[in-house]
Amino acid sequence: MSVRLISSTDSKLTLTIPLLFPTGQNIEGYAVEDFVMLEPVKIAETMIGIDAKMSAGQLPVITPMTITLMASSKSRILFDQSELPPGYQDLCAAPVSFAARAQVVDDRAFVPLDAKPQTPVCFTRPDRSWVSAIPQELPETLEPDAPPIDVGLADGAVRLRPQAPESDFRQYVLYEDLRGTPRLMVVDFCELDPSCEVGDVRRWRNERTVEALRVAAIPAVLLFLGGWSLALVLKRWNQAPGP
Repeated sequence: MSVRLISSTDSKLTLTIPLLFPTGQNIEGYAVEDFVMLEPVKIAETMIGIDAKMSAGQLPVITPMTITLMASSKSRILFDQSELPPGYQDLCAAPVSFAARAQVVDDRAFVPLDAKPQTPVCFTRPDRSWVSAIPQELPETLEPDAPPIDVGLADGAVRLRPQAPESDFRQYVLYEDLRGTPRLMVVDFCELDPSCEVGDVRRWRNERTVEALRVAAIPAVLLFLGGWSLALVLKRWNQAPGP
């Protein structure tokens, strides 16, 4: 009988900011035992009167939290943008401290951004150089010979066409969100990042294909049985003797 010990190695840390990052951002590579430290706070005020009656009330407070990351943590970029590739200062404003992170399987799907439609979006090319682009309206159907649109606009929402880097596994995107705050989006490519949560990209694609086929198989069988039953009824109706 194996015994499994529960320790900090079994933990998972996700940070969520309502109305900004509601899906949460996973934090990787935090310290061993003191990875999260919460300072003591006073959450209530109590008092007993001279008649021995107690009164109590809740105090709304902000709880300070200290997160300790290892030097090799891949989540450092979410808090410290000092390692951004140089050259963006002339194109976009410096982002705020907390960044967003997105994981993509490949570069065939657009990444949504909560950016203003008419403001420039800065992003890194495969060679880590920076470039900016104004969102363009995406056509309903993309022609094979049409030039690619790096930053598109569909139904009023900004979309980014991810570009896999040549010597790294992530792409950096700077933009101004709907509230006018400069933001940083880090796009990780699972095909290049061995620690991607998706894991084996090929196996992940096969599993999604099997799930899609399984979902589509049930309506197809029902449609086949319905058509077969209808044909049987029509055949019997045609063979029935007339009045």
